Amino acid sequence: MSATCSNCGEPHGPDDVFCESCGFDFLTGSLPAAESPVTSNAPAAASGPTIVLRVTADREYHERMDADGVLDFPDPAPPARDLPVAGDMVLVGRARPSRGLFPDVDLSSDPAVSSRHAVLARRDDGSWTITDVGSTNGTYVGNSTVALEVDVPVTVGAGTIVHLGAWTQVEILEGAALS
Repeated sequence: MSATCSNCGEPHGPDDVFCESCGFDFLTGSLPAAESPVTSNAPAAASGPTIVLRVTADREYHERMDADGVLDFPDPAPPARDLPVAGDMVLVGRARPSRGLFPDVDLSSDPAVSSRHAVLARRDDGSWTITDVGSTNGTYVGNSTVALEVDVPVTVGAGTIVHLGAWTQVEILEGAALS
């Protein structure tokens, strides 16, 4: 039988270090410090090329990364979603309403995505980077099994595949203008 979080009452596994719902740290018995939001100084409809992200569930990535079978691949798999990205800085993660965290790209269907997983940022020349901002399970470009180094931006562009969480694949599609 699983235990419940003493802060919010959500169930958790015996080996969990913190509550996935509220962030309560089971080892220290405390809530995390308030997180500062990732913000952009640019207007919401920034100039320059806009990208579209295609989010899918990738069974091969899941099998490669979850060899112990800790998390089952979703059945049925979530449908592919095309998400236009506006602005110059975009937080990718999992929503945490109890903590006031609502990422620009919400990947809540994957429980292994951190609430603040990665940031896509547009450079002055219009190119894009992705940066892992300290996620629990890492961010991977292409079929690499080596996670990106935390806080080190990596240039990405059309056709780049990024994997995160237990099964999420994000493909950066060609630029598209938002109307």
